[in-house]
Amino acid sequence: MYRYLFSTDAFKILWIICLVLVSSVQASDSPPNIIVILVDDQGWNGTSVQMDPTVPGSKSDFYQTPRLEQLASAGMRFSQGYSSSPVCATTRASIQSGRNHNALQMGDMPHALPEGSIRWEGGYTDLPLTPPTPEVFDPTGLTLPRIIKQANPSYVTAHLGKWHLDIPRTTTPQAVGYDFGEDLNPLPPDEVDPWGVYKLAGMANSFIEDRVSNDQPFFLQVSEKAVHPPIRSRQEIRDKYDVLPPGAVHDNSDYAAMTEDLDTSFGLILDKISQLGISDNTYIFYTSDNGAPLAFSKNTPLREGKASVREGGLRVPFIVSGPNIQAGSVSDVPITTTDLYATIAELAGYASPLPANVESGSFAPVLNNAGNLPSGMDFLPRNFHTSGEVYFHWPMNFAIGPNFRTKPSSAVRDGDYKLYVEWAENGGTDQYFLYNLKDDLSESVNLFNSMPLKSAELKAKLENYLEAIDAPFAYDVKKDVAIDWYANQPGSEATNWRSTTDLRYKGRETWNFGGGSEQPTISSTSPFQPGLSRQAFYFDGGDVMRQNFLQVADDGPRKTTPNAGTPDWNRSATMEFWVRLDSLTENGILMESGDATGGISVTLGDADSDGLKNDLRFRVLGLSGADTGIGTLKGFSATARIDRFADPTQGFVHLVAVFNDDPNDRYQEIYVNGALVTRVNGLLGASESPQWDTYDMAGLGNVGGNGLGGNGGSGDLPFSGGLRGEIAELRFYNYAVTSSNVQDRYNSVLSPTDYQVASYSGRVTSPMRPTSISLGASESSQLQLIHERSDVLEGSLSVDAIINGGVTLTNVGQATVGQIPMGTKFNSYVLSFDPFAQDSSMTEDATGSITFGGEILGILFNQSSLVSTDALLGSIGDYGTDADRGLTLGPEGMLIISPDRHQLNFDLSVLGNELLQFRVLTTALAPADFNGDGFVNDGDLSIWQQSYGTGADGDADGDADGDADGDADTDGRDFLFWQRQLTGTNPPSSTTQVPEPSSLLIAIASLIGIGTGRRCNFTQLLEQVC
Repeated sequence: MYRYLFSTDAFKILWIICLVLVSSVQASDSPPNIIVILVDDQGWNGTSVQMDPTVPGSKSDFYQTPRLEQLASAGMRFSQGYSSSPVCATTRASIQSGRNHNALQMGDMPHALPEGSIRWEGGYTDLPLTPPTPEVFDPTGLTLPRIIKQANPSYVTAHLGKWHLDIPRTTTPQAVGYDFGEDLNPLPPDEVDPWGVYKLAGMANSFIEDRVSNDQPFFLQVSEKAVHPPIRSRQEIRDKYDVLPPGAVHDNSDYAAMTEDLDTSFGLILDKISQLGISDNTYIFYTSDNGAPLAFSKNTPLREGKASVREGGLRVPFIVSGPNIQAGSVSDVPITTTDLYATIAELAGYASPLPANVESGSFAPVLNNAGNLPSGMDFLPRNFHTSGEVYFHWPMNFAIGPNFRTKPSSAVRDGDYKLYVEWAENGGTDQYFLYNLKDDLSESVNLFNSMPLKSAELKAKLENYLEAIDAPFAYDVKKDVAIDWYANQPGSEATNWRSTTDLRYKGRETWNFGGGSEQPTISSTSPFQPGLSRQAFYFDGGDVMRQNFLQVADDGPRKTTPNAGTPDWNRSATMEFWVRLDSLTENGILMESGDATGGISVTLGDADSDGLKNDLRFRVLGLSGADTGIGTLKGFSATARIDRFADPTQGFVHLVAVFNDDPNDRYQEIYVNGALVTRVNGLLGASESPQWDTYDMAGLGNVGGNGLGGNGGSGDLPFSGGLRGEIAELRFYNYAVTSSNVQDRYNSVLSPTDYQVASYSGRVTSPMRPTSISLGASESSQLQLIHERSDVLEGSLSVDAIINGGVTLTNVGQATVGQIPMGTKFNSYVLSFDPFAQDSSMTEDATGSITFGGEILGILFNQSSLVSTDALLGSIGDYGTDADRGLTLGPEGMLIISPDRHQLNFDLSVLGNELLQFRVLTTALAPADFNGDGFVNDGDLSIWQQSYGTGADGDADGDADGDADGDADTDGRDFLFWQRQLTGTNPPSSTTQVPEPSSLLIAIASLIGIGTGRRCNFTQLLEQVC
């Protein structure tokens, strides 16, 4: 019987134990509920919770927050918890994305970019450094609610309260992935519910009750509007503080009352969690979006406040309670609000690696280890971080007053040390500060110079981090910049065209593709210009690329604040294109910015009613005198034909539009293939400067914003219509370039004027390529030899003299007209003799010899032949008036071609006020004849060796002198071209021989040390060659 009773009792006990164990297992297996309370503008010392046990001033000496004290007693305080940013919206974006707001290219979006605007406004401009234009928050990424859903689809997510990411208004919490989203609109009366804190608590509690009743795990972010200015509080609570003794740091009764109402409302949420019995399975995170603004609440002992990357702007209350968190614990592990993303994802069950662009690091291991890093973990791992450091970057102007302003600045916190930098203004230097926060929490003792090694270490870390996340920097609008875009180097993102010019600001460097059918396509090209990109973006008439704006000057007087500097009123600009058109039958926008009230544009159309859309119009429109208060809308237009000596439908042409806003020399200029084709002088004086750089977006290939730039006011308006054609390269300058600048830029993509010429003697020279060889434009006492292009004939070509062997041409009758067949690879040279003398009675003579590397195929000397082949064979911008051209054999001299067809001897004469021109075509040599002497030999190998990895001029990378395969780089593949084309007709040399494979590898290996500027290791080089 006893045995039976014992068995029965034992069974009951075991059954109870099993129920408890099962219940425990089920509870531990239940997904935790997660709540984030994000308050607004609450400083580190803005509560009655002492955030650091060793720092008495880390709690308020006046404000009372008993419910937050309750949370801290039950959970963990982070003494070194930071907001991601010193200002509101950017911190919120980092929480939702797990990325630093600078990686998102976001500044203080709602204030800098009001709804309906597409350029910054307000208090951020007209200072020494102009802030980057904020990008809007992208709602389509793997946001916090979405990664929670990936971890466990059963989660229900909600965001209640202040959102502050709603530009445009369609970017709601639901658009970002939340199941529910609601803000406080309108706010209740202050005397009833200041900042709506009680209403928000009620909304949160209703959501929590619904989830618990439906047995659903939840994530809830409650974003308070308190304690943001203006101060909102109730008289009853103000009366309480009015009779309390003020603190040494805090003494504002109104602010204290607002803080207490926030705390009381937060307590209602704690009560609901307790009432529903879910405390043991609910994580609660409490923190702030940034430090307190000094005008309302001091952050002592921390330095400065909101909008500053000093400690007072960033260090905030950070408290967490929940399962397995030791009650009353304190952690000194540095964390930021960006880390909430990874931490919450892990707590929700997310076990996969985070995306590579996510910076957030999970501090869940610290929560589960009494505030300490687990054994074997030296720091919280984060992408883009080398160790446990945390970074801050604020490129905006903020808190601007007559006696104080924050400056664009950055900081890195690493261990006990913090490096802070204020970026250079007004032509000065960057200002660095190093602090030991353990001993100097108030950041008052600068150790930068006394600790050079630590300073250099943190400086390098900060610079590497900012580069890694592509952080945008504020910029000096006065600084001259030239921004390059090459289609063969479009950048790493599939949605835009990124400049190769590093301005440390993606917004200025990037053209964003239009979406869907508006997106241009990239394709391979074969331009005859060896230094031109081998790729181009094709626009089909409906395509467009967009940029936020084009800015070249201040938009108003400098603000009244310390060291504001002087304004930049010079609105000069230059736009440079390499473009090819589908036809001359349709209008086309090359680039524009602005609208009918101001802007700039370069467009193509029919200005002379000849039926051809071959006229380039450069339009500038703005309020002239806006800087002096006059504000009269005036337009400036220049128009020029672009196809007089080039065919823009058959090849790429170089187009440059210049606006010089010098008050003493204001003008517009248009250049085609290096040559000035028109100049229009503007009205002089400072009051005539047009403020064309407006708030409107810029467009490439089409209209980018709300209207076509410059399409208003009086004068010749721009042509409308999308571009049909290709853009291979683009450059924008915020200053006016000179004619010599244009000439250098144009010539930089062409071969040398003596390309593949072995030698010359007598009265002959090969000058720097002139932009014009019209009569009087390029005078010389010698015959000028100018290489025009290397190309392939797409059809047969008629020449005035076909050369099949040695021949002497002393008169026209000795020349045999013939044709060079289609497909012939050729070099074309123009020879021009335009003597200095201007006396029509004097004759100038030129006698000499030219030895070409290739064989002479034919000669063009008739005026009509030269004119008709300029677009096919030429490359000079201006060949002059038709009547001045040509060579009359006999009266003007003779030409003798050697039997091997390599040498041309000439004996020429011309009147002093005239010129003669003729064109010679030769076969094109092998691509590996780098020095153009007609032979592929050890001289070319030497050029290849010297070019590999160097920074010489010639192409976008600067190393194309030894480029044989036409990819605009000198690399191992070009060596193979040289090896295969090594000729037996070169001058004798004991060193000229084809290397054996083993010696080839040794030779290539030795070159690694030569090209120190080239990012290529031995393995990469072998991959190129082998």
